[in-house]
Amino acid sequence: MIRKAVLGLTMAVLCTVLASCGWATARAGSAALQDEWQIEFNIPQRSLTHTGESRYFVLNPGFQLVLEARNEKVTLTVLDETREINRITTRVVEERTEEFGALTEVIRNFVAIDRVNGDVFHFGEDVEKYQGARVVSRDGSWLAYTDGGRPGLLVPGAPVVGMKYYLKFAPGITEDRAEVISTSETLSTPAGVLENGLVTRETSPLEPGETDQKSHARGIGLAQDGSLRLTKYGYVVPAGAPAPASGAPAPAVGAPAPAVGAPAAAVQEWQTEFNIAQRSLTHIGESTYFVLNPGFQLVLEGGGVKLTIAVLDETKEINGVTTRVVEEREEEFGELVEVSLNFFAIDPVTGDVFYFGEDVDIYQDGEVVSNDGAWLAYTDGEPGLIMPGMPVVGMRYYQELAPGVALDRAEVISTSETVSTPAGIFENALVTVESSDLEPGTGQKVYAPGIGLVQDGSLRLVSYGYLW
Repeated sequence: MIRKAVLGLTMAVLCTVLASCGWATARAGSAALQDEWQIEFNIPQRSLTHTGESRYFVLNPGFQLVLEARNEKVTLTVLDETREINRITTRVVEERTEEFGALTEVIRNFVAIDRVNGDVFHFGEDVEKYQGARVVSRDGSWLAYTDGGRPGLLVPGAPVVGMKYYLKFAPGITEDRAEVISTSETLSTPAGVLENGLVTRETSPLEPGETDQKSHARGIGLAQDGSLRLTKYGYVVPAGAPAPASGAPAPAVGAPAPAVGAPAAAVQEWQTEFNIAQRSLTHIGESTYFVLNPGFQLVLEGGGVKLTIAVLDETKEINGVTTRVVEEREEEFGELVEVSLNFFAIDPVTGDVFYFGEDVDIYQDGEVVSNDGAWLAYTDGEPGLIMPGMPVVGMRYYQELAPGVALDRAEVISTSETVSTPAGIFENALVTVESSDLEPGTGQKVYAPGIGLVQDGSLRLVSYGYLW
């Protein structure tokens, strides 16, 4: 796979003043180099420093990014350390990768920034790969000006669509390169919706046919790398320093970010925009807390009420999106009171599950007496986020967005609960507090990994599994 290191294969770049960079043709010493990929960056003529920031990169000590996927976590931290390489003082940026909670890799990247135009350069990396608590390999380590290695252009002061360049170059070890494909993307992450994102496509002549795509946010840096998405960003609070106030306003683009662990932008207001048009949605699949496979069923009971949730072998087309029909049947003391057909679609990359509406039948004495609560995206409102693929405490989002009909919303308050139900004891459960603009009060729901809803108020899971 191309993605060996998050920072090592990152943003595309072009110098603000092209003449100072010098678009270079391939040079002797590596047959893999091609004329269109820039490899010469005129390093001796630049005014480089080890501290600062540019449009898509922050190189100030203490700044940290955290990206997560289902079972993977990557933490990038600008350390208060430097390293001298060929008389250039570089900043050390640490990259720690964990899989299933276990440390698998630590990389110390050596980075410098051009104080004139904001170009950021990569001068090498020390790599440690772990198995258990032991370092088992240092494969991938390299250093500029040693064994044919040379600095790469990591992040631009002013990226332009179509630019192609080497991110780093060490013959036979790493020859990663990037092409800018957009500078105007809207990026939806657990840390917030970020505008004017930079998107690059990355390849390596050492791994033909492999590609990787990354997205970067202004004033922040890397926001998405494949399934990894930004969950927290900002400055690490030094020991003894006061923590930022909870609920403080989110920073403007380009302004200093809040401390890591402080509420992210999505926490400050309820998220309503989910960039649906840019997603590749499907009507079948599953994420950590939601199963959208036909035949899967949950049964919850409590206080004389029985709720049966079944993923049907039916779909519904809504504004060009094929959604899956999920039926909810509610009974009170054995009498059917409501049937709703919900329309869901899942993002196979992020695991986010979206709500496109519902048909509602309310029963009395065996007859339908009302359809109150029915709505459809793009007719009565917009799609909502019914379940994030990677929930983070503090996230706030609308589940239903039909003004005057349904404006339900949820806030994540825990992702580590242990919940006991008649169907079993489940760990690492997701807990949300739900409310509505149209109704006073709140409710609480609990979801178990690999299953879904296990508790809704007094209702608790009694059975789950596939019907066929």
